[in-house]
Amino acid sequence: MPALAISNGLKSQVKKVWMKLTVLWDCQLDSPMRMALYSLKLCTTLAVLMLRSLELHLRMSEGKVLLILELIKILLMNNPSELIEMPALNNFWWAQNINGLKFGDGASASSFSIASDFCMTDTGTSLVYIPESMYNNVIDRVLEDVSADVYQINDDEVLSLCEPTLFPKISVRYGGYWAEILPEDYILDVSIAQDESICMVGLTWQADEEGWMLGDVFLRGFYATHDMDNKKFGFAPSAGSSKNPLIAGGDGGEELEGGGRGAIFYIIVFIIAFGIAAVIYFVLLSGQAFVPNHPLIR
Repeated sequence: MPALAISNGLKSQVKKVWMKLTVLWDCQLDSPMRMALYSLKLCTTLAVLMLRSLELHLRMSEGKVLLILELIKILLMNNPSELIEMPALNNFWWAQNINGLKFGDGASASSFSIASDFCMTDTGTSLVYIPESMYNNVIDRVLEDVSADVYQINDDEVLSLCEPTLFPKISVRYGGYWAEILPEDYILDVSIAQDESICMVGLTWQADEEGWMLGDVFLRGFYATHDMDNKKFGFAPSAGSSKNPLIAGGDGGEELEGGGRGAIFYIIVFIIAFGIAAVIYFVLLSGQAFVPNHPLIR
């Protein structure tokens, strides 16, 4: 710690002064000089004692801080033994692979495997971001058993009643562990008055190449650790959370493929491009057919 390093440096300098004064003390000097040297020697001795006391205090303070942090960690988790840590992917601080999804709870849950993809957790992001080509399929699964009068799909946003119990639990297989996203975490109050008059589903999409991003919607109810020195991070249910701890498990059942929004987009682009090419081709072909008969060319 910086203060401790400063303390050690000052103590070293004072010791050097003390040694020099000792040499002068051993010389046969007159009485007034000996008295002055004695006073200086006494002052430096007291300074060394003070610095040693400061060093001890700093070491004890450092220990107290670490102890307090450990106590806070214990208090903020349901159970410290439930903490699961995983290595950061490719030296990227808070990222791992995602390769499975579940919708629902218990034996009735629908489990799917997905192509392994890059996934990052981010405390500065509010929602869960899904690759564009998979977004529609995920939303379809989320809304599969939800009555149509509960939600409204508005462009890229799903608005809903503020009734989390009507929506399924979502689980993601992240870094080899199943982690829960509860309905009360992803059904968000977006009313101006914050009176739960209207909510939205906290899932959105981003470009395929950016992979997945798990924001606050995922992190709610978790105590998250971030170990920068050892490049690992982890999660445990926070105190008072109804979330289950992370569970190691398989990839899931049948494959949930991408191809929703992304596939439709590329098909439309292809049709438009093909149509433009066809028009240009026929215009050029017609031009070649009529050019020989043009009066200026005869």
